[in-house]
Amino acid sequence: MFPTAVRIVLLLIAGLFIAFGVLSLFGVLDRAWWLSNAAAIGGHLLTVAGIVVGAQMILHQVNRGHEASLAVQREGKRNELQLIIYESLSSHATAVNEAILDVNSYLRRGGWSIDTHLRSRGRAGPLTEISQSAEVLVDLHGDAGKAISALIREVEKWEISIPRLDVFRFALISASHDTREDFNSLVPIAVRLLPRHDIGDNVKQIFYPAINEELFQQYEQHRLSFEEHANDLVSYVMDLRVEAQNQLVSGLFEGRRAPHRQPEDPSKIVVTTNEADYERLTRFFTIESAHGKLSQEAIASVREMLASRKN
Repeated sequence: MFPTAVRIVLLLIAGLFIAFGVLSLFGVLDRAWWLSNAAAIGGHLLTVAGIVVGAQMILHQVNRGHEASLAVQREGKRNELQLIIYESLSSHATAVNEAILDVNSYLRRGGWSIDTHLRSRGRAGPLTEISQSAEVLVDLHGDAGKAISALIREVEKWEISIPRLDVFRFALISASHDTREDFNSLVPIAVRLLPRHDIGDNVKQIFYPAINEELFQQYEQHRLSFEEHANDLVSYVMDLRVEAQNQLVSGLFEGRRAPHRQPEDPSKIVVTTNEADYERLTRFFTIESAHGKLSQEAIASVREMLASRKN
């Protein structure tokens, strides 16, 4: 189909040709002159039409090329932004994994040191030193909390980039709540078990608290609970990394997709942005989980307070 401008030109030429014919028919133009020059006039008009059509087609091709170039530029910018988002999410995810690993490792080494120290009390010779301290443990957990909060903020920042990405925010908030509750229960026991290390006059003095087997078993119980919930949190971070790869940078690698996690324990949750799973996952993290239940209780309490004020 010709562009509108070309159709108008062709209609004008046809109209002029018809007008000349009518004028000659009624004697306004000399009939003999018209008949002898009609072919030449028509040729000139067709030449003009050809020039107009050619110019219009060239302009049309140029515009199409420009639009195609703009589309390529937009796609390039989109890919560039998606890569930036992926790198940011991946960097924050790595920071969380490393921070959680540091806390878990420190707790595990602390448990091993306490156990070895208790065993050395029943033997002759010096007591086995416990190198871990509650102060360092609290600092490590604080660093992990900061890393988790930063990742949650980053997910919230880029929720527009992936549909239903907010399910990861719900998952991370829920899992971090569980680890925080475990750690808060563990710290008072760790303070009673792990020695205080003071350095004065360049001499390290180790002050051992009253360590006993019962406290050690309580430590191990809370440590294992923390480790389980921390592993859940790290698993959700792994799911986030997979989702970011598939949704943001898959196109850069010929559409290849990273596989989702497949836990051996069927009770463990795999977080995805799949539409079919979104409602179930959102309900669990915001309503059914420990954090979800506390949130619902808080909401109900606020509503009850507001209702009582109205009455």
